[in-house]
Amino acid sequence: RHRLQEELYRIWQQEKMTIIFVTHSASEAVFLSERAIVLGGQPTQLILDHRVALPSLRNGALRSDPAYISEMKLILKSFDR
Repeated sequence: RHRLQEELYRIWQQEKMTIIFVTHSASEAVFLSERAIVLGGQPTQLILDHRVALPSLRNGALRSDPAYISEMKLILKSFDR
């Protein structure tokens, strides 16, 4: 899964196209995105619209970086609303 995420990120960097990626994984959202949007509730509402503050060069080592973990916690915290 991590290798596929890294490959998708590499393709996105190379092609410079907009990708809308839907996931239920906070770690995947943080790793792959520049912007994370969390939806929830009944009816569905915008819970969080967040610009991910990580370097544009991402690889497997990023997953243990404190900044990555902090971003992931912010996304996970929004799930509690």
